[in-house]
Amino acid sequence: MGILIAVKDNIHVEGFPNSAGTPALAHFKPQSSAPIIQKLIDHGAIIVGKTNMHELAFGVTGYNTAMHIEGVVGTRNAVNPLYIAGGSSSGSAVAVAAGMVPIAIGTDTGASIRL
Repeated sequence: MGILIAVKDNIHVEGFPNSAGTPALAHFKPQSSAPIIQKLIDHGAIIVGKTNMHELAFGVTGYNTAMHIEGVVGTRNAVNPLYIAGGSSSGSAVAVAAGMVPIAIGTDTGASIRL
């Protein structure tokens, strides 16, 4: 179907880095995709990239001190960049809210998607 999809960085996508937001896994590339991702690919989805997340999905701010970029304070809210996006799935939420992709996959460990 050709739908563009972004995927949270703790979900395996064959050939893509899968750091789970932690430096210890910065160079890990899984040999196979998670079943949900594979089903989407089998139906024609195009995985365009992985999204930022709180380290190991253990946080509610969208701010990852382990993978910090100087001058960037968390994943910014797509509507108002004065605010951060909440949840460890903040990168997935912002990718959709900013219109980068129509669909993004996240996970909900401790209210991540709900935030």
